[in-house]
Amino acid sequence: MTDNKLFYLARDYQDRRYLEDRQLAVANTTRDLFQGTNKILAPYLDPIKYRRLECLYEPRLFLLIYFFDALIDQAVYTQRGPLMTSFKSLNKIPQFYGILGGAFNQPPEQLLLWFQIYNSKAFCGSLGNVTHLFYRMCEYHFLIRYPRMIEAAHRDIRTTHSLRSVYKDVLSLIEEHIEQSIAQSRRGVFMPYMNLNTVKTDQQLYSEWLQLVLTFTQNTLSDI
Repeated sequence: MTDNKLFYLARDYQDRRYLEDRQLAVANTTRDLFQGTNKILAPYLDPIKYRRLECLYEPRLFLLIYFFDALIDQAVYTQRGPLMTSFKSLNKIPQFYGILGGAFNQPPEQLLLWFQIYNSKAFCGSLGNVTHLFYRMCEYHFLIRYPRMIEAAHRDIRTTHSLRSVYKDVLSLIEEHIEQSIAQSRRGVFMPYMNLNTVKTDQQLYSEWLQLVLTFTQNTLSDI
């Protein structure tokens, strides 16, 4: 499969299947709460140990696209400005905690590590040149999808803050978060639920992808 064909396959999945897979992921990985003398959380229904994402149409592309959704969703939430309610109402992005095995808010880049695992022979097999795919997905989200999402949410609210200033605030939060994640990755990458000896994550690739996200964020900030 050519690099461009893989990107168009991912975009077609995003338009046609992603939202359905996102609903399935929430349904199959949300932790259940049992009533009793003490409230006991069910065992982690994480996507690795219990393979809860194998019911999806395409778990690898789901994890990749959900990364971009979770990234901007958490930035908008952190901003806590007038945009937040409108953004969440329009996009309905599941928060990256309480699903996929998380009891607390988890960093979106965790999804990139899970993508590596599902893209291994032990799970779904390799899609191909995923670095080129990730570059093209960064390009699409930062240059097309993110501006559209912020513009739609901004249009839906009454505020004295310009669209430009609101978008810069959101991107600045993404920049700050990714810089912190890059610094942490230099000290080692934590991979929860990794009791599987058959799967290894590529920490160099992970660091390169974080750097790529940071580059797109900074370039976009400089252009607005």
